[in-house]
Amino acid sequence: MNSPDRAAVADAAWLKRMLLPAAALMLASAWWCTGFVQGDEHFQVLEFAGARLGLSRITDLPWEYAARARSWLLPAIALEVRRAMLAFGWNDPFFCAFLLRALSGTLYLAAASRFALATSGWFKSRAQWRTTVILALGLWFVPVVAARFSAESWSGSLFFLGFATLVRTRDGERCSELEIFLAGAALGLAFVARFPVFLLDAGAAIWLLRAGGLPRRAWGVLGAGAFIACAASAGLDAWGYGRATFPLWNYYVAQVPGGVLSSYGVAPWWWYVPALAHGAGWPVGLALLAGFAALCVRRRSPALAWTLVPFLAFHMLVGHKELRFLFPMLVAAPYVIVLGLDGWWPAGFFARHRVATRCLIAAVALLNGAAFVARLSVPMEPRVAVQEAVFRSGARTVVVVGDHDPYIWWNLRANWYRPAGLHVVRAVDLAEARRFTASTPDALLVTRFPERPDSADGSCRVVHQSVPISFDERWRALLGDFIPVRDNEPGWWFVGLCDPAAGAAHAG
Repeated sequence: MNSPDRAAVADAAWLKRMLLPAAALMLASAWWCTGFVQGDEHFQVLEFAGARLGLSRITDLPWEYAARARSWLLPAIALEVRRAMLAFGWNDPFFCAFLLRALSGTLYLAAASRFALATSGWFKSRAQWRTTVILALGLWFVPVVAARFSAESWSGSLFFLGFATLVRTRDGERCSELEIFLAGAALGLAFVARFPVFLLDAGAAIWLLRAGGLPRRAWGVLGAGAFIACAASAGLDAWGYGRATFPLWNYYVAQVPGGVLSSYGVAPWWWYVPALAHGAGWPVGLALLAGFAALCVRRRSPALAWTLVPFLAFHMLVGHKELRFLFPMLVAAPYVIVLGLDGWWPAGFFARHRVATRCLIAAVALLNGAAFVARLSVPMEPRVAVQEAVFRSGARTVVVVGDHDPYIWWNLRANWYRPAGLHVVRAVDLAEARRFTASTPDALLVTRFPERPDSADGSCRVVHQSVPISFDERWRALLGDFIPVRDNEPGWWFVGLCDPAAGAAHAG
């Protein structure tokens, strides 16, 4: 075995060892980060699947269903996982959602590890490559974003799973026709999961055409894989909507000529610059911005530049902007940082300052771990944490104050997590809510900040709160959008239990 082969075997063995702690982080994120980043992740996936299971009425679904504007790829997966659980008599929607998030994290790990092995030749040293891999597996927001059962997460993981094969082929590694076919299928499914990812696919294809390295027959095999994946998805869409349809065209008609996209708000082209710096945490966010600018100017990695620039430019030009739209680039984020910032320091700089370098690494690791733990301490969507508390309690009635119904978002009714037969009662004020809860068997009182269920006489007490009370405005200023806030209020929800006998005992 020659030296390059031994190095490749050593890299693969080291990467396998790194995947074990990375998998633990993914499972922790999948378990504790309940809920969703944005409502589309729930209503356009889980509620679509719930409608097929009879949990929701078609009229409860968002407008995308009537417009037939979303792919059924992810809803079909969610449907089959929950259907399998039901076949075994296990009706636990929260554990089902955990399995789906864990599956998303597993897909990311597969994509990240394949891409890491394919790109080891991009780096000047093994230390640089290993640093990138550690960041790709362990940056605090990586498990948070990757372990989401969302179109953004799946499209990015599927894309880089296929892109890794293209990089290997371009670098002269022999790939079988089956591998190339599967790469095409992965790229096709990435597009199906989220339509704008077509720009990542197109950028990768343009880079490969310019760089060469893929024979004409291989292009045919790659295209066949993508075509079959898209055709299979079209069949899935026809099954989901009950008729043949073209979601991409429907999506375009509704979003652009229909004006739906601009109705969600318009932001300037530079909005992603401060949003990325703030959302990723200022040190990492600034490193990402600097690294991306350096990649474009210095052309350090043409493959990344050709792939990422069209995708990012498109989202900067589109009026409506959300940080989640950039999540498909997650796998590439550490590469942008390390390759983009390469050369900013003189050769041997870190070797000459070993003590300072070790202190810096320790500080970064500590802050990274603290940010991850803080994120795990807060549900991704506090309403879902409330719904789980209700589900686990076995309550048949939930009393709410006014319009603070945890099962209603944006005038949409969420049924995936809702127990069958649950009755929601709306009280005029908190006093009425407490009285009704105390007089109703198997009832819980659900309130939202600043109202709390607990009463001075002890008749009502808090049995669950969705966000630790210590996360006040100072924490929100530090962690930004990762502390859930709705309508400029802290997203705290409380679940209370009322017992008149306890109040009488307290008074006595």
